[in-house]
Amino acid sequence: LPQRIRHSALKIDGESVVELDYSSIHPYICYQRLLNSEGLNVYDVLGENFSPYDADLSFLSIDGTLKEEWERVTGKAHNPIRSLAKLAILIGMNSNDQAGAAWTLGNKVKQDRAANRIEDQDFYALNIKDNQYSLVLEAVRDHNDLIKDKFFSDAGIYLQNTDSKIMMSIVGAMGAKGHAVLAYHDSVLVKASAEHDLREAMYAAWKEVLGDTTFCKVEKK
Repeated sequence: LPQRIRHSALKIDGESVVELDYSSIHPYICYQRLLNSEGLNVYDVLGENFSPYDADLSFLSIDGTLKEEWERVTGKAHNPIRSLAKLAILIGMNSNDQAGAAWTLGNKVKQDRAANRIEDQDFYALNIKDNQYSLVLEAVRDHNDLIKDKFFSDAGIYLQNTDSKIMMSIVGAMGAKGHAVLAYHDSVLVKASAEHDLREAMYAAWKEVLGDTTFCKVEKK
């Protein structure tokens, strides 16, 4: 279900749901493991405001008219370049080679643009050419230089194994408290009154699996 429907229509025990997710879960797992194994903290190197998604993608542009239209329809801010950076990291870490990753990234954007509803298109106002997808991947890899070896190396296999252990820990902890949970990728939905318990469970699960919560970022969607 699209996020707008998950939030507006789903009920658990008659209550509306809240959705919490791990921000940048795969790159932050990598940064957490780097800290654990080598004592190297990316925040010490690149500043406390570092984000895996803040790659220099200034060679891309946004159509201002389409951006305004999307924001008018959805009532939200439209930042397709940041959305593209997120997708590029996910695909880059789950691919064997850069060429395949570039093809997959381009195909995802084209599929997004084929959606009938404007509000279902994350890249509605983005201007991008076919030969720029590889440049996007290079930019996000270079921005994440401390973990660049995780790109185009099929690292997603062990990253998905790690995040599944985290999610199973959350499901177990919430179930022990009598809460029903819906796990969705790196997000978890619970009834509104269970939000505090879920947040605690998410931080505890990260620490259980990875030993430290320096790079555990939990956000409400």
